[in-house]
Amino acid sequence: MSRVAVYRLLASVLALALAVSAGVAPAFAKETNAVVKTNITLFSTHMLAGTELRAGNYQVIADESKVTVKKDGKVIAEANAQWMDGQGKASDTSVVTDGGNIREIHFGGKSRYVVIR
Repeated sequence: MSRVAVYRLLASVLALALAVSAGVAPAFAKETNAVVKTNITLFSTHMLAGTELRAGNYQVIADESKVTVKKDGKVIAEANAQWMDGQGKASDTSVVTDGGNIREIHFGGKSRYVVIR
């Protein structure tokens, strides 16, 4: 192999390595700053961080540290939250309540869920 061919081969390998690492970095960044958005239907009144959520359809947005609940595009409630790892993927989006207060939100198709603080 000539010296020029070796340099071309090394340049190709380097370009491939940079392309692969550039593709992996955004995926990792998205995972750590993940925002989960989903719709949920409540069939009875529940409380979230002191705010009453009546029966109805809501949009739930969970980011790194909080949960925001919207109805018709308007923010209805916000609560501090902590992400936890579940045993397996939830089949549906659901809430876990204690005395009418929402304590956890599980997201359909995801193993991670949020605990309301």
